[in-house]
Formats: sequence, structure tokens, C-alpha cells
Amino acid sequence: MPRVAFSAHISTPTPTNLTKGSVVIFNNVLSNMGNGYDKTSGSFKAPVHGLYYLHLYIMKSDGRDMSCVAMYVNDKRICTANPQSTSWRNVAACTAIIELNFQDIVKVRAVTYGHLHTNDKDNENHHGLVGFLYTTYS
Repeated sequence: MPRVAFSAHISTPTPTNLTKGSVVIFNNVLSNMGNGYDKTSGSFKAPVHGLYYLHLYIMKSDGRDMSCVAMYVNDKRICTANPQSTSWRNVAACTAIIELNFQDIVKVRAVTYGHLHTNDKDNENHHGLVGFLYTTYS
């Protein structure tokens, strides 16, 4: 079975402002086995047909309107991360175990206008997209 796994995070030290429909770019790639994740487009392209585990997490920006974000496969929404609490630095996440076909594309998009929490220091990783291939299908 091929090895496919990736872990990508946002590493910008300034507030990330999102407009509705914009792609969230996770530019700090910690691992990319199988080379499926593209940090310039913010997309993961399934290198093989199989069952994948995908996990998205984001943190609410300090005192700002939070952007609701969602994970999409080929432009179809599969799960949403929407921190609704008024508390400071609230985290939201969504997870999917889903069959992906060869070359299916996974992206995270802003569902609403808003902000993501500013990373205070390098490598805090308040926002991330991770995934791995669980098993292949013939």
C-alpha cells in the first residue's frame, strides 16, 4: 500500500483575513508523504483511490469576527468548523473519514467573512489540515 499522509498549518504571524469563498492556504507543511498536498494552492489531491482520514482545526481570532470554514471535496462541502463561542481563542474542528477517488481535490474554504487567530510565535499551529490514507481500494 502506498504511503500517503500530510500535515499543514498556517504560519503567518499576522491576522489572516478571509473573504467568503476564499481558499485557506496552509503554507507550513510539516509532512507530505506521497506529495498530495500543494502549499501554494492549499489543496490536497488524492494520489490513489482509497479511504482517507481528514481533520481540520481552526482557532477564533482575539476579539474579532471569526470566519466559519469548511472542508470541500471537489467543491462539495463535507464538514464545517465554526467556532461559535464568544470566548477568547475558541477552537473548532471537523473530521471526515471518506472515500476519495484518484485525483479528487480537498480544499478548505471560508464560508463567511472573518479572521483566523494570529500566530503569536513561529510554529504555534493554531490552524491546520491533516490527513492520511487508511486503506486503498482496487
